[in-house]
Amino acid sequence: NEALEDAQRAFSFVRYKAKEFNIDPDKIGVIGFSAGGHLAANLISNPVKQKITDAIDSTSCKPDFAVLVYGWLQDQYKNDTKNNPPTFLVHAGDDPTVPVEQSIKYYQMLQTNSVPAEMHIYQNGKHGFGLGTDMDYVSNWPKSCIDWMKLNGFIK
Repeated sequence: NEALEDAQRAFSFVRYKAKEFNIDPDKIGVIGFSAGGHLAANLISNPVKQKITDAIDSTSCKPDFAVLVYGWLQDQYKNDTKNNPPTFLVHAGDDPTVPVEQSIKYYQMLQTNSVPAEMHIYQNGKHGFGLGTDMDYVSNWPKSCIDWMKLNGFIK
């Protein structure tokens, strides 16, 4: 899968260059919205690369945490999640594109495997509310996510 290989390479690149970018190489997360949530979940589930060509590829591509926003998690909750990183999930109950049940099942699997997780389900918001800047109702999820990241020690 080319998209997964690209995501693995990009993540490894950021970790490889972390000191140069002045970031902690052990506190790098992934965020994905909708289909990007599917790719982020694939990255989480596939931390082993098929080919190693250089020092960047030799660097871990496993995220230290994940934020999945109305992610297309079809069948992702069937994967073994015990090695998944702490995860923050956001979804709207009235999403007509990606059923909220996908995030619920993913969250339940994380809980079953004792993976730290937090989930926010909004009654309304449909699909694609992004940062919710034009929707007062869902616009607080980024602050909740920041609070969760602080709670788990990913940011100060």
